[in-house]
Amino acid sequence: MKICILTAGKGSRMQPIQKNINKALLPIDGKPIISHIIESFSLEDEFVIGLGHLGKQVKDFISSAYPERVFHFVDIDNFDGCGNGPGYSLLCCKQKLQEPFHFLPCDMLFDHNLNDVPDGNWIGTKIVSSKESENFCNILIKNKKVVEIKDKQHCSSEYAVFTGFLHIEDYEQFWKSLENDETLIDDERQISNGLQGLLETSGLFAVDMKWNDMGDLTNYQNAKNNENDYNFEKSGEFTFFVNNKIIKFFADTANVSNRVKRSKLKQNVFPIVQHDNENFFSYQLFEGETFYSCGTPKLFKQLLEWLSGNLWTKKNIDKKILMKSCQKFYYEKSLERLKSFQNSNPNYIFPKKINGVAVTPIPKLFEKINWDMLYEGIPSFIHGDLQFDNIIYNEKLNKFILIDWRQDFAGEIEFGDLYYDIAKLYGGILLNYDYIKQGLFNVTQDGDQLNIDFKVRDNSSEFIQVLEEFFESNGINKKVILLLVGLIYINMAPLHNSPFNFLLIGLGTKILNNAISVLD
Repeated sequence: MKICILTAGKGSRMQPIQKNINKALLPIDGKPIISHIIESFSLEDEFVIGLGHLGKQVKDFISSAYPERVFHFVDIDNFDGCGNGPGYSLLCCKQKLQEPFHFLPCDMLFDHNLNDVPDGNWIGTKIVSSKESENFCNILIKNKKVVEIKDKQHCSSEYAVFTGFLHIEDYEQFWKSLENDETLIDDERQISNGLQGLLETSGLFAVDMKWNDMGDLTNYQNAKNNENDYNFEKSGEFTFFVNNKIIKFFADTANVSNRVKRSKLKQNVFPIVQHDNENFFSYQLFEGETFYSCGTPKLFKQLLEWLSGNLWTKKNIDKKILMKSCQKFYYEKSLERLKSFQNSNPNYIFPKKINGVAVTPIPKLFEKINWDMLYEGIPSFIHGDLQFDNIIYNEKLNKFILIDWRQDFAGEIEFGDLYYDIAKLYGGILLNYDYIKQGLFNVTQDGDQLNIDFKVRDNSSEFIQVLEEFFESNGINKKVILLLVGLIYINMAPLHNSPFNFLLIGLGTKILNNAISVLD
């Protein structure tokens, strides 16, 4: 069977979250929407994919994710002007669909046994409120047969709506009707133009099915809210778990290029990148557990030894170059992130008390930090986001591997500041991101009074002890580490949604206040 999926539209109903990525690639439960559709069909089925807006993203993702499946790609020349629409896009795919075929939009999730469908032509239908009928193609059904089609008109409750999923058996008649009927609805050519021809000739059955419209912003956000874990996704960056692979998407193509380059510098530490293109790179899923799941203080000590011997290669870098990079990464980036947070939360009041203890608000805190002390780092190859979720351990092989490495350190791909990696580790012990994903935290604020609470792992003090022993034996300044931990939390805040962003602001403020008071 051939299955046609259209991905050409600009997804105007999904703004602003769909600004950087094709709507077919928006994630649900760790996979793009289109992956849920593709994986609903057998390996023997072939797919015809209509490409338009950000179409190269769709093609590149599919090429990376499903090399074992057969796809035919069709470029849609008009996906944004008068006369476009699903009917026109489908017509562009005509030459690849000269046989019976299924059709689905790229933003629909369905739950239906395809063995339980009638022979011949059929369309998926669902009952919705008559108030919504003007937004849909409305179907009048009698004895499971379609007897009338009213596209985007107000209809009574006896009408069902067309879900977008259909099967065309009499394809020649369908194409003839779709080509000959050039009627536009809302300046678009609709699929109903072809369905009307089937209705008047060979007939059309209706199949009641469960359907979720992921092309609607509210529906999509509700689906995301129903996922088990707290949403850690960032704008312009997504991680997909597909076909036993991790596939990373970045709107910024430089992030892809630099991460691939860095992976090649440490192939014994990072997974081997199997496929990369402008916006994506992928690697095989490594068997094992995250360090949050399997880590013990004893294994943590082993990890630090492994990192010292395999990742943290010291670099001979001119001191001025290192200081300039650290200034850019710590000071300038922190100011940019703080500004970004303020722009996103214009009415936010920085706390003057956290859990009842007086603190200096962040803008004033930044004036009190000894930035020069932070610029004296240790030049080394680093991971750049070294928290326990990005450390995978295979007990059988007694092997570590690091995932989700940073693309650069202030533009540098071959070196960074060792202090930054260690601060990331320290911060991941203080704030367990696995618990955050489970929503095990609470944030309340009344004016400039902030209260934060979060679950801490029972043996966190033992992990801290192991890390501080590492400090002592390697000449690491703990005070610098604490300053960086506070800055890391504050820098993370504008990248995440409420209420986690406010927890990060509060915790970062608290740690910076404590670190500065110790230095004073």
